[in-house]
Amino acid sequence: MRNKSMICYLSEIGHGNFYYPTDIKAVLNDLCECEPMNYLGGSSRNLKAVKVKSSCLVPLELNDSFVNKNLNSYSIVWVKI
Repeated sequence: MRNKSMICYLSEIGHGNFYYPTDIKAVLNDLCECEPMNYLGGSSRNLKAVKVKSSCLVPLELNDSFVNKNLNSYSIVWVKI
């Protein structure tokens, strides 16, 4: 569990159905539980993949293709390490 809000980057599915970070930012709410994932796609940008409840995310841009509207589901996002 975290104790402050932070900026994260949303994911897209790319080559080989792997998750990769986009440039689309969102705010990850306070006290959201994050589960670290062993994904490698963001290492060149010093990003680490985490799994969070979709209800914890507040997009900073309106882009329906990246926003999961099912708030009970989970999303993979990327945070600075």
